[in-house]
Amino acid sequence: MASISPDKNPPTNNQPQNSGIELYFKARTYSKLKNKSSALAYLAQAIQLSVEVRKKAKEDPDFSWLWRDPDFQDLTK
Repeated sequence: MASISPDKNPPTNNQPQNSGIELYFKARTYSKLKNKSSALAYLAQAIQLSVEVRKKAKEDPDFSWLWRDPDFQDLTK
C-alpha cells in the first residue's frame, strides 16, 4: 500500500480545505496504525489550524504510545 504524505496533495481551489479537527482525526487514525511520521505530520497541520488540538492530543489515549516521544513532545509543548 502506498504511503500518503500530508503535504503532497494540497487542496486546490475546487477542493475544500481541511479543518483542524479533520486533520486531527487523520492524525489519530495514523497513530492508531502506529504510523508515527504521518500521525505527527497531520497533527502538526491540525495544530497550525486549531491550537486546541495540542492539549487534546496530550490527553487522547490514541496518542498514548507517542506521549514520551521527543518529536511528539516538541510538537505538543
